[in-house]
Amino acid sequence: MLDLSLGIGLEVSESIKDHICQQGYDQTYGARPLRRAVTLIVEDPLSEVLLAGDYRPGETAVIDLDASGNPIVTSRSNRDISLSDTASMF
Repeated sequence: MLDLSLGIGLEVSESIKDHICQQGYDQTYGARPLRRAVTLIVEDPLSEVLLAGDYRPGETAVIDLDASGNPIVTSRSNRDISLSDTASMF
């Protein structure tokens, strides 16, 4: 889960949501593969960019599919978010 105390937002595109649904359902096992799909499609790429220090407070990580259908994380600046704002959310 993305730590909101970092002040970094997360935006997930509709194409990623559709991709997760397609990859996370199996006729035999139902939604059991869903957790693995979320890990591979969202958590792994997002973890890599966060650990690399590519994001600062107030930015939003946007996860989408590239032209080849692979997950990609890009940045959208959202400077109106501050650490104090996100800390008061909980």
